[in-house]
Amino acid sequence: MKHLKFLFLFVGLVIFASCSESDVENEVVADSKQAVFSGAIGEFNTRVTNNSWDKGDAIGIFALIPQSDPPAVYEEKYNVQYVTTGGDKFSSVDVTGKINFPNEGGLDFAAYYP
Repeated sequence: MKHLKFLFLFVGLVIFASCSESDVENEVVADSKQAVFSGAIGEFNTRVTNNSWDKGDAIGIFALIPQSDPPAVYEEKYNVQYVTTGGDKFSSVDVTGKINFPNEGGLDFAAYYP
C-alpha cells in the first residue's frame, strides 16, 4: 500500500512536469496581446468635424513583420478594417480580423484613411 502511494505521487509529478502552456511556437495570444489603435487628425486633412473622427470612420491597417525586406505581411493581416464610434479609439469590424502580437517580438503597422 505504501508503494502504491509513492507510485501515484510519482505519476502525478511526471504528468505535471510534462505539461506546458503550448506546444506551438509563435502562437498568438488572443486579447491579452491584441493591438489597439487610436488616431488624431492633423490640420491638413479634409472631411473632418472639429478635427475629430466621425462615428463610422474606418481605417485600413497592415501588420508587417519588422525588418523584412521586402516588407512581409504578418499572418495575412492586410487591409484589416478598424472602425471608430467617434473619438480616437478604433475597433476591429470582424472578430477574426483582430490583430494580435506574437508571443515574442513585435510588429510594424501601416495604416491609411480612407
